[in-house]
Amino acid sequence: WSTGTYGSKRNILVLWDHGGESADKICFDENFDYDSLDRSELADAFKDAKLPFTFDILVFDACFMSTLENAALASDYARYMVASQEVVPSGGIDYGALAKDFTTHENKDLGVSICDSYLKKCQEKGKADTAELSLLDLSKTKDMTQAVNDLSKQLIATQGGKGGTFKLANATKYSAIYGAKNISSLYDLQGFVDAAALFDDEPDTQRVTEKFGEFVIHKVVGNKTQSAGVSLYYPFNYDRQEFQDYTKTCPMESYAELLKSRYDNLPAQMISFDDKGSITEGGDFKVALSEKSGQ
Repeated sequence: WSTGTYGSKRNILVLWDHGGESADKICFDENFDYDSLDRSELADAFKDAKLPFTFDILVFDACFMSTLENAALASDYARYMVASQEVVPSGGIDYGALAKDFTTHENKDLGVSICDSYLKKCQEKGKADTAELSLLDLSKTKDMTQAVNDLSKQLIATQGGKGGTFKLANATKYSAIYGAKNISSLYDLQGFVDAAALFDDEPDTQRVTEKFGEFVIHKVVGNKTQSAGVSLYYPFNYDRQEFQDYTKTCPMESYAELLKSRYDNLPAQMISFDDKGSITEGGDFKVALSEKSGQ
């Protein structure tokens, strides 16, 4: 509708609202029981719109949206993407600066301006602790996903033995993890690559690092965040349905296989407890597992 009614030589799409902690949901609608758009619905919306142009920039003004998975979706419909790996403080990006620079800046420079003005706004309002924003060149997305896919093949081959899950989990935990109290399922991709060699037999991470530098072309970070610019999903808090949904739509086949090789055989019900524990007369600590644990 807006394309037909208010045509423009340049087009930016801003998706504003909350983002889910696994970055697969955005725009929770309070008018419809807080239903949200997941990645497949967003992809269908882009496809069904049949727009006669490619967006110059796609902006996610929402928490946790700077992921490789979201970039893979956006790369068919936009040239650049602006998003945050972190919690986005209330107020979001600086729309005044965006409106001011829209007609005077080229796409890349406008993306840089969105990032820089956002950080400045957060600093001025004392909300810069988690402020982080990245500008991604979506023309480099396929190279980036292929590099991660190739690295995943190496990790599948080298982590086939006992302890593979432990090594993989440690490499992710040595990178930055996002979400309130670190309960999300997102880790910093470059941080993981840097840590992978600590827990594996020297995987070849150079190509991922090279492509990462071409993919993330600008980023700003606040006072207390550790971000390289792009996150990737990893099930720190295992949810079977979420995990299965992710592996079905993951844009990196080998990465999905890597995760499935580690987590496909986990029980539907993880360990849970019937009580909070107690001290016995002999001074021992006792806790009871529920009957459903491990099923």
